[in-house]
Amino acid sequence: RWTMQGTLEGVFMRIPPTSKRVQLSGISINCFANGRSVESWEEADVIGMMK
Repeated sequence: RWTMQGTLEGVFMRIPPTSKRVQLSGISINCFANGRSVESWEEADVIGMMK
């Protein structure tokens, strides 16, 4: 699981800059075989960030 935080200072996904703090959380799942990444899935709560 991960969380990113920042300030919306530029256009993001057609959202104009607001100078407000935003937070995006999500999860990353990675599968490894023989020491190498062979699959990766990611999911992020973009709708939650837009609120």
